[in-house]
Amino acid sequence: MTEDQIKQSEERRRHHRFDSDVHIMTNDKGSLLFAFIRDLSHGGAFIESKKLVAVGEPFMFTLSTGKHQATITSRVIRHKYCSRNLRPIGFAVEFDEPKGESKFVRDDLLLYAMTKKYLEVWDQPIAQNNS
Repeated sequence: MTEDQIKQSEERRRHHRFDSDVHIMTNDKGSLLFAFIRDLSHGGAFIESKKLVAVGEPFMFTLSTGKHQATITSRVIRHKYCSRNLRPIGFAVEFDEPKGESKFVRDDLLLYAMTKKYLEVWDQPIAQNNS
């Protein structure tokens, strides 16, 4: 088995992930919590945050495209810690199926992340063959 095949067999996600730097906001026990979505897919996201929400707990946050805002509901599925000092890095969430405005905002941000990734690839210089 090749290294790529091993990586693919270890991958449990159903949707392709895209790097992101989307800022999110949520209300946690009366105070605002600011965090970043560091990768985004159709089915979930990784939330970079020093404050963790318990695995299995619901997590609601606000996404905004600038013109539109929507509340996204999700469930925490795992935590991630720094390997050096075991401090929290963040947590992964699985989205509940969004409807209406929430679906529009999620899909719009996903399209932005996809476009950003592919524009970076297209901007790469073409390798020249010196044969």
